[in-house]
Amino acid sequence: KAATRTIVLGDNFFKPKTMTVRKNTILKFVWGPNNEGTIVEHNVTGVKGNKFTNGEDTTKPDAPYRKRITRTTSIVCTIHATTMTMKVRVK
Repeated sequence: KAATRTIVLGDNFFKPKTMTVRKNTILKFVWGPNNEGTIVEHNVTGVKGNKFTNGEDTTKPDAPYRKRITRTTSIVCTIHATTMTMKVRVK
């Protein structure tokens, strides 16, 4: 079974901003603590490495967004791309 690591989206930040995981780790993105939501809309987009998007700009998705990571990936919220970035390193 693959490990799961949680990333919290806050208003204009990812927490943590960087992490190192093993190949095939599942990243679970939540909007605010316990996926309770954020004040403004955000999205999750892999722009280098694994390329993906959660497919919507939202303050609270129906469920956390999950993505399996197989290589080092740069992730942004395209709404706040200058301030809301993170990097996931795969070892």
